[in-house]
Amino acid sequence: MPPRGRPPKPTAPSMVATSGVKKRAPRTKSASATPEVPSTRSSLPMQARAEPTTNSPKACPTCGCTCNTNNTTTRQTWTQEQLETWRNQIRGHYHIYSREVEDQWPDDIDEMYLRINVGKIWGGLSAKFNCVRVEGTFSLSQQLSKLFPGEPARFQWTGEDPEDCGRTMHGGGDITITKDFKIKCDFFDLGDDAFECEGEKYEDD
Repeated sequence: MPPRGRPPKPTAPSMVATSGVKKRAPRTKSASATPEVPSTRSSLPMQARAEPTTNSPKACPTCGCTCNTNNTTTRQTWTQEQLETWRNQIRGHYHIYSREVEDQWPDDIDEMYLRINVGKIWGGLSAKFNCVRVEGTFSLSQQLSKLFPGEPARFQWTGEDPEDCGRTMHGGGDITITKDFKIKCDFFDLGDDAFECEGEKYEDD
């Protein structure tokens, strides 16, 4: 008679590799596992902070240089002798142009001119002009020694209106002369908006 009790457990198959049986591949981390977060503390030495950079001045729309937006540029880089030479060379004839004249009085645009004179004795600047809307003269409100390339200077003008029986007119304005003798003039008191013209030197006086 067989002995009482539970039957013996069957023996598990051997896990020992035999010829023709492949070993199990080693366990690897799942692709979905959370990657390790690197430490926030760097082992590299701390680098010095970069110095803040200053904004470069914008180019002047009249001459392309920075003298008009940064008035100290010319004063710091030009010698007094260079400034005196530039001021003396302002004298001469200038071609001037106005889009307003071209649009409204195209037949008269060739009559536009500006002639600048520099006074060596009284140290001022005066000019004779014809901008079609008014013809007359103007003079700077400041001494020539205070004039710098690319910086606007105030002037006072007096003239006659050719379409109103030579009626006398007067007003103010601004003139900007660049280092290469290009000019921009704004005549005030000729209406609601300033009358603008620009040009460049073509002949010495």
